Amino acid sequence: MTDGSQIKIQIAEIKKEMEALRREIEIHLRGSREALNLARTELERRLESMNEFRAQIDKQTETFARKSETDLIHQGLDNRLRVIEREGGKREGSSTWSGHIITTLIGSIIGLIVILIVWFVTKSGVN
Repeated sequence: MTDGSQIKIQIAEIKKEMEALRREIEIHLRGSREALNLARTELERRLESMNEFRAQIDKQTETFARKSETDLIHQGLDNRLRVIEREGGKREGSSTWSGHIITTLIGSIIGLIVILIVWFVTKSGVN
């Protein structure tokens, strides 16, 4: 064999190896494209689900009270509670005196009844 024919044989072998490598690369690229398409489809599905969830949360938060609103309501209730406590303290003080006055009146009435009973008993002469 001549050097020219050996070179042709080596070139042919290199071409075969390059063709085999090209096919192998195409197979890997095809698999990568398919994997990429599957990943893209899954990502789109998950993003759509997240968008639906976000829309649901946005709709739900429309019904929530804002902090500024609840602070105003809380402040108003706090002021009303202070007034009620102040008025309740006045009533407690007056009801304590009312209780003492009623007790004194009842005691006085019972005392008068006892005196009247004793007077009637002594007047009628029953011993």
